[in-house]
Amino acid sequence: MARLASATFGNFGDCKPVGEGVSEMRIHVGAGYRVYYGANGNDGLRFAGGRRKGISSERYCEGEEDGSRTQKGETMRKKKTTYKPFDAAAYLDNDKVIAEYLSAAAEDPNPEVFVAALGDVAKARGMAQIAKDAGLGRESLYKTLSAGAHPRFETINSVLHALGVKFAVVAEHES
Repeated sequence: MARLASATFGNFGDCKPVGEGVSEMRIHVGAGYRVYYGANGNDGLRFAGGRRKGISSERYCEGEEDGSRTQKGETMRKKKTTYKPFDAAAYLDNDKVIAEYLSAAAEDPNPEVFVAALGDVAKARGMAQIAKDAGLGRESLYKTLSAGAHPRFETINSVLHALGVKFAVVAEHES
């Protein structure tokens, strides 16, 4: 799930185009996940939706009538696929997934990835309750975990404590 945070900074990893300007990012964690994204004009990329691997895409997508086209002499209706906005917090539903998500985000060299992941977990657990447990105001917590913020270690540590997780330091190379 930390791949989603990495993708917002341009690192997409395992992905392939699926047509009509939409690409699929494959995430190989647990049962596996698929995230769909595409270009959004001059604004960059837009995450269009996501689903767990093996679940019918109709559960997450809905079609709309949008014009027609001719194929082999007959007119066929063309369906335009629209996607629900992707929210990583919706998939952070147990402690193991949350721990994997934060650990993977902490390994990314860009510190903003970890702060974004921490924000996703806080949102999944309830931002108001996490803010209260961390000794912060709700608005202050939103600001602390927003894009471009540079929170202090004490603040990150108090949020981690409120989430019930902790940092663990391990040797990078065995000697």
